[in-house]
Amino acid sequence: MRKVILAAFLVVCVCAYPSPNKEVDVAFEEIIFRNIPNIRKQLSNKPITISDEEWKDIIDICKPSQPSDGIQDNVNACIDKLFSIVDGFIAQNFDPLPLKDMHAGFNYTLIITYHGELDLTNGKLLGFSTLHRTDDAKFDFNIFNLTATVGVGFGFDQLGFTYDYSAKIMNLGPKGGLEGSVTDLAMNLEVGFDFKNKALTLKDFSITNSGNITFKFTGHAIVDWLLNCLTKLITKLMKGLILEVMEDVVGGAIDALIDAINNYWHKTPLLYDVSEYHKYPIVKFNVA
Repeated sequence: MRKVILAAFLVVCVCAYPSPNKEVDVAFEEIIFRNIPNIRKQLSNKPITISDEEWKDIIDICKPSQPSDGIQDNVNACIDKLFSIVDGFIAQNFDPLPLKDMHAGFNYTLIITYHGELDLTNGKLLGFSTLHRTDDAKFDFNIFNLTATVGVGFGFDQLGFTYDYSAKIMNLGPKGGLEGSVTDLAMNLEVGFDFKNKALTLKDFSITNSGNITFKFTGHAIVDWLLNCLTKLITKLMKGLILEVMEDVVGGAIDALIDAINNYWHKTPLLYDVSEYHKYPIVKFNVA
């Protein structure tokens, strides 16, 4: 009986609401995460392994064939090859990637202020195989210190995600599924080479554009005001989640690749004689 009364009261409020397109005022009360995948631990148990044949390919690609070719194309080709290794590693181990469950308590104003709850469970993120370089790599070589810096922008064509959702408003509400995508996600990478000490270091890994998130609800018809309310909540939750996953998965995979390169570099010459760099006029020289 109590639920019937609450439902009737809610219907009256909805009918009294002046416009279904009017903004609904929504604010989080609490956010609780459950079933959190330990991505960093998974990465530590799955180091990137590169065969001797693959190393030969990397060295051949990164080495300019002749001085007249310049170095820009070779740097781009080298970055593309290394990204393909990172891409394959992520796709093999984390595509699809289980996402943590999220519970959000919230309040919203529809004539008066109500309490609501939203649960997202059984989430998956997929599409990691679309990692690619988005612009020309920037190469900066210091001939006096025999150090170099390479910077490049990269991202994904499109990532997809799915979730089951359950919403409750005054203990009543819909259940169903989510199907969504993330586009225009952009990141920046900068690494430093120390040719004297045979060391590659990560100087910067950052997310420069958090991307655009779109999704649709499946399995249940939702009235306009509630659709607007849930869309705001889920967009906010997914924004933070996607950025966190990128830092863990992509950042962790880049760390693993740098470790693999350093381990190999200490055992054998990874690159050709760096004294040959002075032959390439496209290289920007910094005078220390």
